[in-house]
Amino acid sequence: MIPDLYAAFAIVAAIVSIDVGVLGYMAFWGVQLEAVSMITIIMSIGFSVDLSAHITYAYVKAERPSANEKAIAALETLGWPVFLGAFSTIVGITALAFVDAYIVIIFFKTIFLVIFFSLLHGIVFLPTFLTVVLRS
Repeated sequence: MIPDLYAAFAIVAAIVSIDVGVLGYMAFWGVQLEAVSMITIIMSIGFSVDLSAHITYAYVKAERPSANEKAIAALETLGWPVFLGAFSTIVGITALAFVDAYIVIIFFKTIFLVIFFSLLHGIVFLPTFLTVVLRS
């Protein structure tokens, strides 16, 4: 659905980076790779695709002459909605952090990490990467 092949590969690179970051911090938090954590990782990959795809699509469709202006237009158009969506999800799952059940804690940690890394990539890393790589 992304009309630029290089931009689509940038999304794939962002998703891989998000997943590596999530797996690394899961190990740091002491979360083992077992059925519950793998199910929540697979389920939450959609979040990383969603945020990255929205910003990249806005960048590609921006009708501006320079790459910097396209990044600014993408963030002006979808930066705030992406931030609010991620922030509201984090606020919504914060209550799960205080539940004394293993499955719920693993769910919270995984979703929190995916949303946090997706937001970081969508707002900071991806516009910068697209500005450097897609100079048109």
